[in-house]
Amino acid sequence: MYTYDFGDGWRHLVTVEKISKPTGRPDLDFPACVAGERACPPEDCRGPYSYGEFLDALTDKHHPEHRETMQWVGAFEPEVFSVQQANAAVGAMFVWAKERHNRK
Repeated sequence: MYTYDFGDGWRHLVTVEKISKPTGRPDLDFPACVAGERACPPEDCRGPYSYGEFLDALTDKHHPEHRETMQWVGAFEPEVFSVQQANAAVGAMFVWAKERHNRK
C-alpha cells in the first residue's frame, strides 16, 4: 500500500511483479509501471472522501460547480490510465530519490 499526500489520505495498492538484477546502466536500472487502472486524481481535489463529489461536478453539466471544475482540470479523464504518464512520474521520483541519496 502506497500512501500519497498524507494530508488527503490517498492510498494506492502497488504490486511488485518482478525485481531484476541491476545492470549498472542508469538508463535501464529504474522501476517501471506495466499496467494500472484509472487516472491519477488531480492535485487538490480534496482526497478520496471528496473524490465522488469532484467526479459529479466534472461529469454533470447541471452541477453548480461543473463550470469551475472544468476550468480547473480541463480535459481530465478519470477512467483513462496512461502507462507513459505513470512511468514518467515514477522515473522522475526515482531520479530525485537517487540524487538525494547520492548527496549524503
